[in-house]
Amino acid sequence: MGVSHQPKLKLVDALPIWWRIARQWFTGSAKWQARAYVLGCAVLACLTTWLAVQISYAQKHFSTGLAEKDQVAWKAAVWEFVGIICIAAPLKALAFYTEKRMIATWRAALSEALITAYTSNSGASACVDNPDQRITNDVANYVSTSVTLVALLGKKALNCAAFAGVLWSISPRLVLFLLGYAFLGTFGTAAVFGRALTSLQQRILKLEADLRFGLVRLRENAEAIAFYGGDAREAADLRQRLAAMLLVLLRRISWLGCYELWVTAYSYATILLPSLVLAPEYFQGKIPFGTLTQASYAFQVLEGALGLILAKLDEFSSLAAETARLDGLLTALEAADVDAGGSGSVQGFEQPVAGAVGLLGGLGAGLRAGFCAEELSAWVPGRHHMPTCVCAELSFSIALGESLLVLGPSGCGKSSLLRVIAGLWTVGSGTVRGPPPNALFFLPQKPFMPLGSLRQQLLFDSGLDTELDWSAVLSLVARFIAVRDAMNTRSPYWRAATSKWTCPTPPGNSDSTCDPCGRETEGNWYHMHCRGQSTGWGESGNGVIDGMVTSSHITSEKVNGPVPKEFCLLNHLREFDFGGREGLGYLTGPIPNWIDNCFPLIEELDLSNNRLTGTLPEYLAKMPRLTEAKFEHNNLVGTIPETYGTMARGVRRFQVDHNHMSGTIPASFARSAQNLTQFHIAGNDFSGNLSMLLAGHLTTVLVQDNPKLCGMVPANVRYAKNYNPSNTNLGKPCPSS
Repeated sequence: MGVSHQPKLKLVDALPIWWRIARQWFTGSAKWQARAYVLGCAVLACLTTWLAVQISYAQKHFSTGLAEKDQVAWKAAVWEFVGIICIAAPLKALAFYTEKRMIATWRAALSEALITAYTSNSGASACVDNPDQRITNDVANYVSTSVTLVALLGKKALNCAAFAGVLWSISPRLVLFLLGYAFLGTFGTAAVFGRALTSLQQRILKLEADLRFGLVRLRENAEAIAFYGGDAREAADLRQRLAAMLLVLLRRISWLGCYELWVTAYSYATILLPSLVLAPEYFQGKIPFGTLTQASYAFQVLEGALGLILAKLDEFSSLAAETARLDGLLTALEAADVDAGGSGSVQGFEQPVAGAVGLLGGLGAGLRAGFCAEELSAWVPGRHHMPTCVCAELSFSIALGESLLVLGPSGCGKSSLLRVIAGLWTVGSGTVRGPPPNALFFLPQKPFMPLGSLRQQLLFDSGLDTELDWSAVLSLVARFIAVRDAMNTRSPYWRAATSKWTCPTPPGNSDSTCDPCGRETEGNWYHMHCRGQSTGWGESGNGVIDGMVTSSHITSEKVNGPVPKEFCLLNHLREFDFGGREGLGYLTGPIPNWIDNCFPLIEELDLSNNRLTGTLPEYLAKMPRLTEAKFEHNNLVGTIPETYGTMARGVRRFQVDHNHMSGTIPASFARSAQNLTQFHIAGNDFSGNLSMLLAGHLTTVLVQDNPKLCGMVPANVRYAKNYNPSNTNLGKPCPSS
């Protein structure tokens, strides 16, 4: 976790530190973007403040009209309010949106800068506690609170400028009273509560980070801890960390309770004070009632502006604590960066590995593959307050074919020496020469596996991690042959089916030179068709030929096992037809969860007449080109998902008859039924009515053998072909629930 050296920070001392962090965005490479956000927020704040002033005058006219029973003036004030609201509402929303975008942009820039600096300075983590929390939570809180409070300060300053004149025109005495009241309240609150809340928040942030570090460490080493039987010890350590954090948190809550008591009493007093000051003049008839309400409104606005620190002391103290933690991280990173560059108090150390590459030209051929150090002295980076020497004036050489074993007790600097040789630690003097970095391999003490797939693990930092879309790299013929060869190993049934995938015309052509789409319509390959961009799929549509295998029909072969994913190589398929015929369908398992990703252009999906199990997949609702979904004569269970109400409007055929499905057809299905021509649900156990089919242009309907179907039958269903209500209760009232 590192060592933290954080002094107690006063609110006033946090301001220059806050600007040191903030100016990196406002004066760096993205400075114009940052300034544009500030300018936009400032303009919007000016406009909203001007509208707030107009509201005070509208409120004055409104109250005066009511008090004097002037109906004309009262109605004019109402319309004035309406006009202001019509302008203020979109401006407020735009100001909110701009602030949130500024927060996201600033956080991204600051986080990226810290991540880049942190990953390039390995010694920095030893100097600060929990850098992970500082880069994530502290950066997020720092940016969000900074933008919110600075925007609030700007608005309050504008309010002061705008409403001070309004209040001064009513009563200069009230303005002077307000200034004294706000001054005493603000600085008294900051003196009593500010430093204590800031210090406690710093401690809470550190203790929370320590607790999270312990939890992460437990997760990463769970198996080792279980083997050692250290569960109880680790649990006790975590409870101790939690108790320490809660103890400080309860202390801060106690301070916040006292602070809230003071702020509540102080705020309630502002409701009464303007009336107490101006009441004599009102009773003497010197000011109207509307002026009294306007003065009260202006007083509260000004008091809220001048007493901002008092009202937002908790947020200011949290911002000061987060500022101190980020400043500690920046200081450590800058120190590590100075160390890595060899500048500062320690000089003369050559860039050890990266710089040594340029020095290899002067070495002899025999040493070119060797390694040597000359008068090497090195120190642990980032410990200027307590220097720790790794080695002093060390010289050695390793020729080609030689080995070197470094012996010594734990902590003597063996691993540290390797860090120096690798170029991770560069504080000191002397020279290290050796092969280029890509010819060296260092094995760390603690194994590391990057997040990702097995392929990414094996190719980590090898420069060979480019992933290729093989469906795009391989030619059409090569993809087709790859699918065929893969399916040959599935089973004798598949081998018998794919043995027909040859190129019969013209004679003498080999598979590798055969054009799968050489013939006018169906193509050269058995079971595969080249119908092109379709104008209508199914048994009747052929479409326009575009030279791609777009239709796969494996319907007259006895194939078995799960639906083969190998066909994903043919990602241009628009028709995926594995519907069994004449009892030949032996495909098993659930409907695959990869079809939508493999075939983004799919229009007809036919897996009927097989032995598939499971439920209908949710992703069918998200396939934009789907026109036919056929799953009849399987062993599917469940019901029609509610999400099918968002299926593509082009779905014409929906067939799930003769399965084991149940439940009601969702009412949302009415949206997807508008283009339905064939709806087959016979031989299931569906219940409820068919009112959701009212908008469909149905030509064929199969609903028989669903004993729980009931209710009135829409005319388009009743007069559709093959409509048969046998073994249903259609036409009869549905039983009440």
